[in-house]
Amino acid sequence: MGFETILTSSNGGVINLMDDRNQSPAPAGLSASADSGAEESRRLVDRYRQWFDVVPARTPELVRESHRLRYQVYCLETGFENKNEFPEEYEHDQYDERSVCSLLIHKPTDMVAGTVRLILPNETDEMDLPAFQVS
Repeated sequence: MGFETILTSSNGGVINLMDDRNQSPAPAGLSASADSGAEESRRLVDRYRQWFDVVPARTPELVRESHRLRYQVYCLETGFENKNEFPEEYEHDQYDERSVCSLLIHKPTDMVAGTVRLILPNETDEMDLPAFQVS
């Protein structure tokens, strides 16, 4: 039994990280499920490192790339945010001032493939987080 890991980009491109359906069975005397699971994990991590890099957004330019991708996803692809509220085509909010973010870079193209943001607590109001604002 094999598995296939595929990522899709925001422009519809597909990246097949690994297709292991043609792998040979584990040698006699070894636990096929435990060994194959560990080996599959190692191969997936190796493939990930071949294709992607994670870069902390420590410069204004990199933070702006994160905001640009957030606009693409939240405003254009999902409609979660109103695109008319962001005429500059960069999604941002009140939490950005106390956030840190990183970018997932697709190595072969040097394109931003993903972003993640960690919103740090407000020192004066611990309940001032988006999770507490959802109704």
